[in-house]
Amino acid sequence: VTDQWYYCGGIVLMPFWMAAMAITGLVSAGVAAEGQRKAGIAADENAKLNARAQMADRDMQIAEAKSQMAQLQEEYLSARNSNIAQFSPTRDSSDQSVSAFLRSNEKKVVADIAAAGTMGRAKANRMESAAAITRSEGRATKQAYNYKAASTLISGISNYAATRVT
Repeated sequence: VTDQWYYCGGIVLMPFWMAAMAITGLVSAGVAAEGQRKAGIAADENAKLNARAQMADRDMQIAEAKSQMAQLQEEYLSARNSNIAQFSPTRDSSDQSVSAFLRSNEKKVVADIAAAGTMGRAKANRMESAAAITRSEGRATKQAYNYKAASTLISGISNYAATRVT
């Protein structure tokens, strides 16, 4: 094994072991770059799956809020019917105090239902925002891995070229 360069018809050839090392370094850089690219794709796919799960949670939150609002409405109607039945034997249902009591209860229930709807929508919006952030982070991670892969490949090509020239 020699470190001398060989001349063949005016062309300078490097020793075999140097050529083998240069090619090995180039192939290694290519393999590393491909691994980095695939890692970026995997990170992006994982983020998409997590975002889908977050959106499913959001949909579940919306359904729970609607269920809660329906339950409040049902409880109100049941209590209203019970109150009317309780007042019927003792007072006329058109009595002003009975009507005022029923209107007061109705206003409270409407406020409770509106609050439940608002809270449900706010929580669903937060979940949707979290899903969007997760997707964005996945895309950014994929892009970072792609840049890293390109850098690795360029570095490998540069090292190969430097070995061939020296």
